[in-house]
Amino acid sequence: MIESASQWLELSLAICSAAAIQTITGMGFALISGPVILITLNDHSAVAVGLVLNLLTALCSASTVRRGRDSRLLLRLTLGSVFGIPLGLVLFGYVSVAVLKVLCGAAISFVLLLSLFVDGNGPARSMPPSLDMAVGTISGLMNSLMAMPGPVPAAYLGSVRRDERQVIRSTLLSFFVISYLGTFASHALAGEISSSAVITGLKLLPASVLGIALGHVLTPHVSEAGFRRIVLLALAATSAALLVSAAL
Repeated sequence: MIESASQWLELSLAICSAAAIQTITGMGFALISGPVILITLNDHSAVAVGLVLNLLTALCSASTVRRGRDSRLLLRLTLGSVFGIPLGLVLFGYVSVAVLKVLCGAAISFVLLLSLFVDGNGPARSMPPSLDMAVGTISGLMNSLMAMPGPVPAAYLGSVRRDERQVIRSTLLSFFVISYLGTFASHALAGEISSSAVITGLKLLPASVLGIALGHVLTPHVSEAGFRRIVLLALAATSAALLVSAAL
């Protein structure tokens, strides 16, 4: 799958950075690591590698987060993903790699624009349970199709519901673990997870663990404004790289 040392280095740096961002914010791992894996491998196996690595990283991150989780919201998101995951798996068999790149680029651009123009400040707002489930369905579909479940629920919790940062972080990490487990099982049963994808994901895991540790060190020292700028720059770069790669 990965043939050169430069590719391993590129992926390891991207994954380490993505894991640090997810540890601090509760999201961002798949948004940064997924596009780099897709561009590097340039075939559908990138989704399988991403699922393996995302699941392992989410398990490592979620084990450190026990407070602030909204259990009822988590349940509704999970129930919604049950409908979205199989739908995404069906679509996965019909889309080309170029289309996957465009879809990933569009998802990242959505998060970028929302972060720039939507004010997430203000009191928390209660939303209908059906809307929570709909967000879970879209997330499950995106996870199964692109190994990228985060953009819609992260935007929903942060900008629509306006939940507290700890609630967003804990609930999203818990939801990602459940969603990745379900998506991985679905793809495995459909024969989409190869042994080489699992091995590649395991080889990249140390970079992710290093990023998680780095995130815990940086969390008390990085301001919200400074970190927001770093995340926005990373998202802009990965979105542009995906769209350029899809056009080539």
